[in-house]
Amino acid sequence: MEAEYLTIVIIALATIGLYLFTKYRKNILFKTQDIADDLEDLVEDATGIDIEISDAVDEVVEDALKIVEQVLEDAKDDGVVSMDVYSMTVKTLRSTLKEQGLSAKGNKAQLIERLVGDSSE
Repeated sequence: MEAEYLTIVIIALATIGLYLFTKYRKNILFKTQDIADDLEDLVEDATGIDIEISDAVDEVVEDALKIVEQVLEDAKDDGVVSMDVYSMTVKTLRSTLKEQGLSAKGNKAQLIERLVGDSSE
């Protein structure tokens, strides 16, 4: 029951997140650029060293936004956040199964089958 509640909460948050993300994406990018510029100015004022971190910040923010967008799209399309179970370790698979109240016994193939089978119901 707890896993079902958690899934519903994740779906609701993902839906809200997708809406906010699409609405405020440009604002997020501009705000991070402003923060990077302010940080560059502070470092230069304090040390006299002219640094450029804007490109690095832009790259990190873009990568993070792409990941967020993909996760939110998965949640929207599938109704749940998709998991790449095939790349998960046996330890992670077992932990995930235990969280869902399922048996964590067996080899990796059996664990994946149990996890995939449960998420499709």
